[in-house]
Amino acid sequence: MGDEWLNKKLIEVTQELAAVDGWPDGWIGIRNALRWGKEAINGESLAQLKMLEKQLAPCDLWGKIQAKILRRGDYSVELDGEYEDEPDHNSGLGWYERILEEAEILGKTAAMDEKILSDLSPFLFHSGHTNKPYCFGIGIGKEHSAVSALIAQIRAIIDSNPNRAFDLQFVHGLLVGWHSVNPQEVGIFMDSAIGDPVWAAYFPMLQLSVPVDDVAYGRLIKSLEIGLAPSWRYTQLRFGRTTDSLSVEQLAALLNLLKSKLDNGMEAAIDVIYMVIHCATDKDANYQKELQAYVSGFVVDIDWARLNFKNHNFDYHLEKVIEFALSGNDPYKITKLSIEHLLAQDDFKFMMRCGDLLRPFFKENPIDALDGIYCNDEVSSMQRLLILQTSRNDETALADVPTDAVIEWCKDSPLERCKFAAEGCKLFDYQNTNDLNNDNVLSISADAIAVLDIAPDKKTVLETLVRRFSPSHWSGSRASIMRQRLSLIDQLNPLADPVLSVLIVEEKKRLSDAVLAEEKWEFDLERRETGSFE
Repeated sequence: MGDEWLNKKLIEVTQELAAVDGWPDGWIGIRNALRWGKEAINGESLAQLKMLEKQLAPCDLWGKIQAKILRRGDYSVELDGEYEDEPDHNSGLGWYERILEEAEILGKTAAMDEKILSDLSPFLFHSGHTNKPYCFGIGIGKEHSAVSALIAQIRAIIDSNPNRAFDLQFVHGLLVGWHSVNPQEVGIFMDSAIGDPVWAAYFPMLQLSVPVDDVAYGRLIKSLEIGLAPSWRYTQLRFGRTTDSLSVEQLAALLNLLKSKLDNGMEAAIDVIYMVIHCATDKDANYQKELQAYVSGFVVDIDWARLNFKNHNFDYHLEKVIEFALSGNDPYKITKLSIEHLLAQDDFKFMMRCGDLLRPFFKENPIDALDGIYCNDEVSSMQRLLILQTSRNDETALADVPTDAVIEWCKDSPLERCKFAAEGCKLFDYQNTNDLNNDNVLSISADAIAVLDIAPDKKTVLETLVRRFSPSHWSGSRASIMRQRLSLIDQLNPLADPVLSVLIVEEKKRLSDAVLAEEKWEFDLERRETGSFE
């Protein structure tokens, strides 16, 4: 009875809405149900849904624009008549291409309807988080007889809503379509937009809507010099291989201006460089050589204190930019100067990230990086080891140094350097190298075994390594983690050296006592906490 009453009410409400001005979201919802869930719907309900779908289906141009451009629905369900077929999961690209083609066709049709185009604000405020407004804009840009008038209307909307956030992909598409039929008019608009009080803040997006030639490059330079557009908008240089047409010299001029901007311009420049590097693999040798020379100088000049590391994608981009620079002709200079600059920072929050920043230097150019971070003064060396701590669960940047490089470096002065290496080298191998969880430890690392093997002062180096068996960051029972690691301690002596065996017995006893003490502390803590609820 309840379902029948609900179905009846739903039908009544749907019919009322359909009679007024339609219900685009309801139509899309029903199309989704018919497309993906019709096997679970009984015959009578299925017939009712099909009836409602027909009643709600948009029948005029504005209704179709609302449902198919401004709403968020599934791409495939918006194609007329498609829900009757079983979904073909292997033809996603076909659905995608067809719905975007339909969006452009709707744009071409709308270009002839001045009533629809009399208010463009829906296309700037409610895009539905798809790229259909972009394709819709292309259609209008190709067919409308006076796109400049539409651009003026959009400018007025933006100017009168200074605190609103706009989605300008419709404008992006409008410019793409307009440029395809009248590039001269688009060029005139671009020249006027660079310093325009409204358009200047959006200029990078406007200019990058069309191919970047020498004229467009000049406008971007001028835009950066004027300084009215925020830095993040220039990161659109990353997309669609936009920078392929630019020489390295032109790229350098753009990026040098961008990195000098104080509103995170350095980060924006690094994001752009990352994608330029990614796209440079099919460039000629001369281009790659010039790019590497520029990136090398860029890395050396990074103002580390200005970087914001809240975005982990940025961390990855920076790491790849550094690696590319180090693959050039002068990795020693880049490593030396970069480490000097990093060590000169005195901000505590920055120092907490320093180890992560140093990882690519230790991975790509380990000997020079070790030389740059190490000093003979034991106190200073220990302080620098604290700086080398990374976000990877008690590891330091030294964990990225290959075993052969660690040993080669230590052999130059084994008494002092083996102690230093023992404090920061990779200590454990993990079952999953992407998950450095304490419960994921598989064995003692080759680095730790090799450092102990060549160490003249085996007692001190062994004590240092075993001290690190106790985690400084953990979840769950610390005692359980220590006990599991205690079972691995004999792996430090794979050749059963008798002198080392005696030392390991002593360390095993000390660590075992520490585990028992930790277990007692955890037991007492649990009993106190449990007792507090009794």
